[in-house]
Amino acid sequence: MFLLPVGAFILICIINVVRKKSPVESVANAWITISLYAWGVMELLSTFECWNKLSTLVAWSGMLVALLIYSTKIGLWYKVVHYMQSDSNLFKQYFKSHKYIIFQTMFLLIVLLTALTRSQNLADNLTHRLPKIMHWIQNSSVKHFATSSLAQIQYTNFSEYLNAQIYILGGNDRIINIVQFGAYVCTAIFIFGIGKKIGLSNRFSLISSWIYLLIPAVIIETCTTQTDGVAASYLLIFIYFLLDFIHKDKLVFDKNGCISAIKLASSVMLGFLVKPTVCFVMLIFFIWMCIVRIYKQDKIAVLCKYILAGGIVAVILYSPSCIRNYQLYKTNVNSENNFVSANEESIQVVEVIPTSEVPNRSVATNVVVNMISSPVNFLMSCIQNIGTNASSRCFPKLNEFIIRAVNKCGSMIGYSFPYGEFLLLVDSGAIGETSEPSPCIMWLCLASWVLVIFRVSRINKEQFIYLLSATIGLIVQSGMMGYTYFRVRYLIGAMGVLCPAFMVILQNVKANYTTKRDIAVAILAISGLGTVNALSHEIACSIEGFKGEKIHQYFLYYDNEAEYYYNQMAEFADSNGYTHVGIAGTIQYEYVLWQSIDNLERLEMVNVEDAILNKYEDRTYIPECIFMETKTEVIVGDTLVCHDVEYECIWSESNNRRCYTAYVPKNNKI
Repeated sequence: MFLLPVGAFILICIINVVRKKSPVESVANAWITISLYAWGVMELLSTFECWNKLSTLVAWSGMLVALLIYSTKIGLWYKVVHYMQSDSNLFKQYFKSHKYIIFQTMFLLIVLLTALTRSQNLADNLTHRLPKIMHWIQNSSVKHFATSSLAQIQYTNFSEYLNAQIYILGGNDRIINIVQFGAYVCTAIFIFGIGKKIGLSNRFSLISSWIYLLIPAVIIETCTTQTDGVAASYLLIFIYFLLDFIHKDKLVFDKNGCISAIKLASSVMLGFLVKPTVCFVMLIFFIWMCIVRIYKQDKIAVLCKYILAGGIVAVILYSPSCIRNYQLYKTNVNSENNFVSANEESIQVVEVIPTSEVPNRSVATNVVVNMISSPVNFLMSCIQNIGTNASSRCFPKLNEFIIRAVNKCGSMIGYSFPYGEFLLLVDSGAIGETSEPSPCIMWLCLASWVLVIFRVSRINKEQFIYLLSATIGLIVQSGMMGYTYFRVRYLIGAMGVLCPAFMVILQNVKANYTTKRDIAVAILAISGLGTVNALSHEIACSIEGFKGEKIHQYFLYYDNEAEYYYNQMAEFADSNGYTHVGIAGTIQYEYVLWQSIDNLERLEMVNVEDAILNKYEDRTYIPECIFMETKTEVIVGDTLVCHDVEYECIWSESNNRRCYTAYVPKNNKI
């Protein structure tokens, strides 16, 4: 049943193609339609607290049945057969013009297989992305719930909406990676379409999309429930439709224009609901569009109508989240202080690099808070992000050069690095999160500007503005990252926007076609170095995830010592037959307990200390046992009170960092 959304997506694509829409526009329409429907299903069913497997199944089955009825009504299947028999169909053209399609298809299948077999073993997944889905399923709603991990509440949720649809329809925590894979393929298709709109040939547009497909950080992102790849898909849809508004001679408010404005606004707000930082690049391109429309002297009334149409869509999409956040904070006079402390906790929870390399989190938070008011901080954040992304695990000497260059830039402008000095985490030996460096993009960007400045490549004005906007977008995105200079995955969308620009530069180089083709092949080969490095790790992780105990799959990347203690907690619950469990304080990798305790019926956060979130706590719930993970030592016999019931610690184990404990009601001591 988890394939129902996939089937609906494919059917919408086919309907659009048969209705004479371009293949790229068909995919864009289908991606937005499925996204909006998923949003509607989650929000509507959650309003009445009836979001469950049955209601979700009915909703998606209803959509598929409606699409099938419509397909039959318009004679879709006859048109498809006729289209496939014609010489103009897309598949025949593609096979004729690209002899090596089998290798491209095999590559995507390898990535898909890796994604669907990869364990969810990143800290972000285990601490807040997947646990919130489990709480939603338990509560039959996406409304706020009691939690000590504020990242489960504060972070935007739309990517988890998509994952939750697959999960509740029968998919597991491996299958839900199909969402990230879908975004991966769709984004490459949108890049192809953007390339065509800015003047690229079919072949060079295809190569630009393959540069994106070969970005190491993108491939690794496809194998997780991280949000950056999904956010990138909405960014590229936005630019794809925005170019239509840029190309128009005069704006006229009509049906087609209104639909385009709605799709544009939907991509903006959906991107915002996935990851707000993606909007930095959107803003740069939106400014370009506004300047063009002012230059072409469009009527103010027409512009206002488009703004109104898009604004209504944006308000509708954002309203549920806005209302929930308003309800969350309206009664707390100290909400601002809680928000800052929550940010600090979220940084602390999701960080997974070795302890010796973890910077001071409060300093990191201050960098974010003060960055905008300090041009020096912004500049150095930008330099650090770009420098990190230009590094490579394959070339240590290059890394040494980057470290010296970044530190030199800091000393020249009197910048004091928050962590003492600039470090590249690729040198630590740890396989870091989803932030595999993508040096090819950085060096291609530099080479592109050299070719343009020295007039080796003569691009037209629109292509130059596109390159300039994409580069500024990358710089702004890099500068706004603040403390996250080592998380190049935040730049995935900006890197995708740049890919068509690289091929525009190459296509307009003063050289014969054979030379340019050979250069393009060399670019793909260089890009492939990082791809091989990324896949060689991801495939190994996928295989390793099927070994050992069931809990083992969640502890592949880091903190293997924690695996023992979480296994102990799960065995404690299973051996005593506990199915109603509480968590006091913070269990860092909460999702592991959701999956490792047999026959778990309910898991709730109890004794929530946060002044805002404790009002969501169910004080009538009396768990059979309570687990707690602390930084201070707890001994057997210690007590705590939960919902007017006294609990006693009967199990406690600790390492040099944390103490893991289990409490049961004192009058039922085992």
